Amino acid sequence: MMTILISIQKAYQVLSLMKTLFTAYQAQKTIQAMKKIFRVFDSGVKLIQVLRPSRFSFIGDVGMKACVTNISDPLEYFELFFTDEIVNHIVTETNIFAAENLNKFKSKEHFRTHHWSETNANELRVFFATLILQGIIPKPTVRMFWSKES
Repeated sequence: MMTILISIQKAYQVLSLMKTLFTAYQAQKTIQAMKKIFRVFDSGVKLIQVLRPSRFSFIGDVGMKACVTNISDPLEYFELFFTDEIVNHIVTETNIFAAENLNKFKSKEHFRTHHWSETNANELRVFFATLILQGIIPKPTVRMFWSKES
């Protein structure tokens, strides 16, 4: 408790000195203020203690809440995390973002946004599958994953 009180006092000192530092018009006053700030930091008191939250013991239940004993298909595992509700929410937000922002890029000549059409849940699932496969199938460059050439 005492350490924290000292730290708070030191923090106020630092703030006060910094105010002097930034409002000082003379170089000498600025140098003196900086020396005082460094002395406060060199005093060994850790100012970070003021910001450290109090510790409490965790009493929650850890682990998955879903029953996964009968799941053998990797797609079923995926759908535990990416439910239809979540996928549809991502689709909705993606389409909203596109509608709000595509006009900013319409002026660029060869930009992909000229051919934009709203996405859907199936397209998003294919996109997720492509991202997952990027972690399994190595390619020399990321660009090769998106190439239309075979």
